[in-house]
Amino acid sequence: MALGFGDSGQGKTMGLAAYGTPTYVDALSQFVEIGADGRFWFDPYAGISDWLTSTLASRANAMQVRADIAFAAQEIFVEAILAAAREAHRRAPSSVLCFGGGCALNTLANSRLLNDTPFEDVWVFPASGDNGLSVGAAFYGAHVVLGDARRAPSPGWRGRAVYTGRDYADEEIEAVLSTAPVSACRPADLVREVAHALADGETVAVCRGGSEIGRARSGIAASWPCPRAPGRATM
Repeated sequence: MALGFGDSGQGKTMGLAAYGTPTYVDALSQFVEIGADGRFWFDPYAGISDWLTSTLASRANAMQVRADIAFAAQEIFVEAILAAAREAHRRAPSSVLCFGGGCALNTLANSRLLNDTPFEDVWVFPASGDNGLSVGAAFYGAHVVLGDARRAPSPGWRGRAVYTGRDYADEEIEAVLSTAPVSACRPADLVREVAHALADGETVAVCRGGSEIGRARSGIAASWPCPRAPGRATM
């Protein structure tokens, strides 16, 4: 929140870190202790709020100071993840790490897990937060507690593992689109249509098939703005 991205700005902070420098790594590190056993300690009442306030006001280039803070936070975060991963490998040696939680969406940390730990493969369920953990609990209950047989893996099964939701009827999709400020169509060549829309600078959503942890997928492409019929739904 100190960087101006609100409560859900983790991804933006990770992106901003790419524009930062190591200026504040040492200063920010004083508020976090990372143990060799994989544990870490952070006291939000140890003065970090005062430090952030004074640091943000100390330089004229507000964007650069925010980028430098994001860089420092990213570096400290990665070190904490690596320490936890190394301890996990020490306790349960394996070549594969199954990693969950919102932290698992940090691509820079995941790259370091492969480069700087003994793990050779990292598996992150695409919906890695609380929603994904609940899916894992449901699968555990089905396969382990109830004894339901698992389906044999097939090519591409990992990519399809997130499509656990129901399909949506065309009528349902059209009813929603009719109330939305977008232009919709059902193109004969979906890939080509989407590629042209993206090339023209439009924002595109594709709805096709079963929902991906709540996000619908169907053969309808919706874009805004649409050069053909702005603000109108055309099926």
